[in-house]
Amino acid sequence: EETQVENETQNPEWNKQINIGYKFPSISERVRIQVKDKDNILSADDFICTSFINLYDISAPGDYGFLPTFGPCYVNVYASPCGFSFFTDKYEDMNKGLCAGVAYRGRVLLEIETHIGILPKEKSEVITVDHQRKVERIKDRKKYVLLGVFHSASMIQTTDAVEFEVSIGNYGKLDKDAGSATHSAKPLYDGTAYYFVAWDNKKPHIVIENNWEDCSYRINALNVLCNIADDLVSVVQC
Repeated sequence: EETQVENETQNPEWNKQINIGYKFPSISERVRIQVKDKDNILSADDFICTSFINLYDISAPGDYGFLPTFGPCYVNVYASPCGFSFFTDKYEDMNKGLCAGVAYRGRVLLEIETHIGILPKEKSEVITVDHQRKVERIKDRKKYVLLGVFHSASMIQTTDAVEFEVSIGNYGKLDKDAGSATHSAKPLYDGTAYYFVAWDNKKPHIVIENNWEDCSYRINALNVLCNIADDLVSVVQC
């Protein structure tokens, strides 16, 4: 099933509920999410990225188990290396999900619920305003700082100058002045078969400011549960 097309935007909002009937346990173990770039009627749509959610990762068997449930949460999507070309992308298989993607393309905010009963007559419907408001709190952002330190770089197989770049999502890779890359340095021969970067006592570091949704309430709850589990294990072992 597909959502409607959102034109001329890099941040589409579909607010669409898609109803899919299936039997669980299902023959298919994964839910596939594909993002496409809608082209004109004379050419096929371009695949931007593909991601999968394993149904068995979001469910549990047994009397105390639960049917597939997920989110609302963001799913990061990856695809072929970024770059525009008039020709066919030679890494198109990454965009279609036939192999793992290597470049961050974006993320999709979605929710999966499983209900037992008769499939609704409509294959898709608009999400209610109340439900949209419930999801809005997830979009509240908080400022974070990513710090990285490079201690050594060895076994390099080139004599050309090299530099190292760090990014998280789109932060770091789109802004040349973001301080996300080390200074260019020419490797030195190590006396055997490789080259290394002579950083000595001046280790390069990167600092990337980024803004993400505040998920501390989930992390705090998870930490509490993990601590309880550790305490129970220690008591049983004693």
